[in-house]
Amino acid sequence: MNEENCGFHFRGPSSNGKTTTLKVAASVFGGKEIVHTWRATSNGLESIATLHNDSLLCLDELGQIGSKEAGETAYMLANGMGKSRATKCADARRKHKWRLLFLSSGEISLAEHMREGGKRIRAGQEVRIVDIPSDTDKYGAFEFLHEANSGSTFSRNLCQVSDQFFGCAGRMFIRKMTKQGLSQVKGKMQQLIDTFIKRHSCQNHSGQVDRVLRKFAFVAAAGTLATEYKITGWPDQEAMWAAEACFKSWINNRGGAGLQEEKRALEQVRHFFELHGDSRFSNWEEDLSKTMNRAGFKKIVGGNTHFYVFQEVFKNDICKGIDSNYVAKILVTKEWLMPDNQGKSSRGEKLPGLDGSVRCYRFYGDKIFADMI
Repeated sequence: MNEENCGFHFRGPSSNGKTTTLKVAASVFGGKEIVHTWRATSNGLESIATLHNDSLLCLDELGQIGSKEAGETAYMLANGMGKSRATKCADARRKHKWRLLFLSSGEISLAEHMREGGKRIRAGQEVRIVDIPSDTDKYGAFEFLHEANSGSTFSRNLCQVSDQFFGCAGRMFIRKMTKQGLSQVKGKMQQLIDTFIKRHSCQNHSGQVDRVLRKFAFVAAAGTLATEYKITGWPDQEAMWAAEACFKSWINNRGGAGLQEEKRALEQVRHFFELHGDSRFSNWEEDLSKTMNRAGFKKIVGGNTHFYVFQEVFKNDICKGIDSNYVAKILVTKEWLMPDNQGKSSRGEKLPGLDGSVRCYRFYGDKIFADMI
């Protein structure tokens, strides 16, 4: 189908069934031996990914890989290509390459794990490694217990039978597709993918959300096709429903269907004022010498607090790690920032203790703290 690699990460508290989901998924192709852990070097995971080419890779416990290398390693798996290396003679070695989907589990998300190592997650990583909350608010990772007494009992039953019976469904799936013919399978898959996307796509979806939606549609289509082949024993729409439930959970956990870069930029700006709104801004009429490491000034205008931020503080402190011009455009659009008469994001203001007009960024304090991101 020429779809890109992708990972789905089940994230939630300990002992809620995350590892069980990986074992059941692995049983489609083989036994529990093909469930690996994240506790490996990036070089080791390159080799493991290559061995799972054109198949499924299951990786348990994200927290076991170092937080500083977690993001790069996950990105590498989703990218389908290892590092470039040289031989002893300085010739280029052949790169490891693979095509696969991978399932991951852990008590924290990739973003949280990277923050522990002082790293910042990028939107490109989040659309390649899709973070799905594993707690359904019912029975841990499970929506239904199928007559089991509890979630833990159901989990043990699943682990027991997946240890006994495995490796048949995947082979049968490939056999059925081969018998049907490649062109017919591709046509059917595309039809199912289009149906899922049409059902769940919205005009307010960002390109990032549409990209992830296609990944869920791909999984839903494969599950539906396997059901049509009489392999799963599921009701006709079960795979579609399951993918829909996970997609909606991802959207809710993400905080909406907009661009993630925009949301993160607004969160970073708000966080700066939450931390430094009192300590680093001098009151307009007070003694200026009391403020250490000054970021600007604040003034009550019409009953609301306005913050006047120095240009370099805005670029180097508030927008640290992101494009300040991009952030400024977002802030003007959200009406957090007051542009000048020509529409520029910074404006000339007469600030206390400074001669002449000084260009700065003027924020509406009530907008920063009242507006929903």
